Amino acid sequence: MNRRKGFTLLEILIVVVIAVSVAAFALPAYKKMQDRTNYMAAQGFLIDLGNSVKMLREELDYNYPSSSAKLVSASWQSSVPSDPDNVVFTVNNAHLLLFVRHYLGAMPLDSSNYYKNYMFAICPENTSTSSYCCQGDSDVVACMYDPSYSSRATKGEYYGAVYYEDGNVQRIAKRS
Repeated sequence: MNRRKGFTLLEILIVVVIAVSVAAFALPAYKKMQDRTNYMAAQGFLIDLGNSVKMLREELDYNYPSSSAKLVSASWQSSVPSDPDNVVFTVNNAHLLLFVRHYLGAMPLDSSNYYKNYMFAICPENTSTSSYCCQGDSDVVACMYDPSYSSRATKGEYYGAVYYEDGNVQRIAKRS
């Protein structure tokens, strides 16, 4: 009896169709899981940021920021005065060097001030403001948001979060 070795074209085609179908279902699930992982990592940084701002306000009895929300910037770490431990507050963003070193540690922001595609802001405690993601609430210490969420908004997902004075974190849902 003469037996062929190898596969027929039909068998190969069936295997390819099955592989493409599996990939078509797996890729969106992978992307969604990756977005959720990035969100949770950014939320962890938000909690660190909020706790740091609360410690700064309590230990130094200083209301920072005083009037409007401030975006967290990677450049805060690069402005090093000659004696950083004696410099607490100055006119520009260099006043945050002590805050960054002693309260926050190394900030994982990239050169465009993003961490895991999220931006972060410190909210004032004595003024209600609606800038960035502070939501006009004076109890919000810090917040995070994804500036590009509208281009890929999915109902039921989150584009940001706020950290409150009492330590609670509230997620900001994407609008449908």
